Amino acid sequence: MWQGCAQNHKLALAISDVGLGEFKRQMGYKTFWQGENLLWADRWFASTKLCSGCNHIKEEIDLSERIYVCEHPACGLVIDRDLNAALNLAALAILYLSGQPGPYREFLGKGETPVGEGSSG
Repeated sequence: MWQGCAQNHKLALAISDVGLGEFKRQMGYKTFWQGENLLWADRWFASTKLCSGCNHIKEEIDLSERIYVCEHPACGLVIDRDLNAALNLAALAILYLSGQPGPYREFLGKGETPVGEGSSG
């Protein structure tokens, strides 16, 4: 996903200014500090390739394909690619909230100290 963002020069500049590792670190400690849950989908979770209607997984999807078309004959869902991925990630969060195991991990705040509680940053 991030490789595609690098092709958009304004977005690439914003991402390179922050750095993804720093963004992830700050999201982690700030949500922990606020008492919220932060879930990271497994890096190989096929949110873009997975049909949010029938859970069929496409073998390949090109970055230029902006509309997701399900290849399963019984489904045939046609939806915006990003909306499809967002629905899949929302379903993953619901799976987590129901207590079922899934391809995610919860950020537990290990090694992070909120600013103002002993942290120098």
